[in-house]
Amino acid sequence: MVEEHVLARAADYLKKSGARLFCDYHSMAYWDSRYAAAEDKHPFDWYGDQSVTIPFLLHCGIKDAHRVLIPGCGNSLLSIAISNQFTCNVTSCKVLSGHLMI
Repeated sequence: MVEEHVLARAADYLKKSGARLFCDYHSMAYWDSRYAAAEDKHPFDWYGDQSVTIPFLLHCGIKDAHRVLIPGCGNSLLSIAISNQFTCNVTSCKVLSGHLMI
């Protein structure tokens, strides 16, 4: 369970950074069509660029002993970046055509 102070720090950071939320990201149809496009085969980090995401994790107090879950990882390189920066246990999962892949 995420501690309340971690959520508060995360919300504060997002407000200060001007991060935007995209309403279509929750839709499987959005992701199916996005990755079906032939020109879109490059890794995509929907949590944001690693130059923002890693400082965000540090701001939230991530420690080497923490376990990190990356839901909806798609073809993101974030798991690799976190593994390179920290000695965390990182689990990534995605849904592909209705199947959960871990």
